[in-house]
Amino acid sequence: MEISQASEEDRRGIYRLYEQFNQDREESGAGRLGFKYLDGDSPWAEELTDDECVTLVAREKNIVLGFITIRIPRFNPFRKIKKLGEVDLIVVERKLRRRSIGTNLFKKAVKLLKGKHVSHVLLNVKVGNKAAHSFWKKMKFKPMTESIYERKDGVEEGLIYMIKKI
Repeated sequence: MEISQASEEDRRGIYRLYEQFNQDREESGAGRLGFKYLDGDSPWAEELTDDECVTLVAREKNIVLGFITIRIPRFNPFRKIKKLGEVDLIVVERKLRRRSIGTNLFKKAVKLLKGKHVSHVLLNVKVGNKAAHSFWKKMKFKPMTESIYERKDGVEEGLIYMIKKI
């Protein structure tokens, strides 16, 4: 398995996994997220080239097995943290989960963030997403705070924010 920065050739594989992610969200009662187009005008195209955002892919024989999108936000709400990184999304092919693909993607992302002098990584997990909570606890993230927001469809949803020093 190889892990490297995503390229245009990875777009269809990333999109396929993103659709799986959205199916999982819908089955759990959460709404769909983000882009739904493959053309160059989609928000995804911007993320693949944005200096502040990087997508890494795990692939084998040119097949995308998983991806992680990380960023270094311009706004950092924490005074004691000089430089903050964020995990926007990590997705691994359903049938390949629990095979260290997510762990390896995250480790590669941490190396990249450390190279940019990031000291802490922040992420959020939907309340009730036990698999994600378990994964991030295994990665040594600690819960920080919880928030509740109202989606566009009027449904309230909760998020747990987690942080880790790297």
